[in-house]
Amino acid sequence: MSLLRNYARVLALLAPEKGLAAALAAANVALAAVFLVEPWLFGRVVDALAEQNRAQAWRQIVAWTAVGFGGVAANVWVALHADRLAHRRRLAVVTDFFEHALQLPLAFHDRQHTGRLLHTLHAGAGNLFGLWLAFFRSHLSTLIAVVVMIPLARRWPIAPPAP
Repeated sequence: MSLLRNYARVLALLAPEKGLAAALAAANVALAAVFLVEPWLFGRVVDALAEQNRAQAWRQIVAWTAVGFGGVAANVWVALHADRLAHRRRLAVVTDFFEHALQLPLAFHDRQHTGRLLHTLHAGAGNLFGLWLAFFRSHLSTLIAVVVMIPLARRWPIAPPAP
């Protein structure tokens, strides 16, 4: 099974809380924007300081600071709510499995050794938790930033062309 199919299946388990998942995805887009805008604003601060334009420099510093603090606030919000979402969905997955296991006939439990099934469930739920948490905390914003930065890097070279 491919990595993308695994991601799709795991993220499909978040359907009961798709509103929060969508909000976390939108916040990750904002974080990716911060990754791109913050260094650009810092460059503008340096340019304004080099030109000794105090008014322009202070405006750029205020904008750079606001973007930096906004990024920190967005990162904290994403981390907090991603953790809560991952914990809630993990508990729901475990609860659903236990309910299913309790409805199975006793002969099944005798043949299949339910303890092994429960151990597998616990390990699987922990892996789901880790994937949901990592996806919303870092994978999505990094993927968006990379997808946007690669075309931008091709378009604008680091050094100006030689005369």
